[in-house]
Amino acid sequence: MAPMNSLRLPLRTAAQSLKYGATRSFHQTRPATQAVVKHAKADWGRQARRIGDVAVFYFPWYTVVLGWVFAAEYVLDGHM
Repeated sequence: MAPMNSLRLPLRTAAQSLKYGATRSFHQTRPATQAVVKHAKADWGRQARRIGDVAVFYFPWYTVVLGWVFAAEYVLDGHM
């Protein structure tokens, strides 16, 4: 079995090369010939529709899950 110190050196150098390689590539500048990418505008109608669709499912579900206690209190009030 290899001693622990002999395993640490290759792992440490591999991790350092990954770390420094990532920062080096992050700080590189783009070539002047590369076009600037324009982002798409936000589609707020689509977002509102998606939230509305989810709310139609979740609000009744949570009413049942969290409200059964109040329904049971009303039904069993004075009958126990």
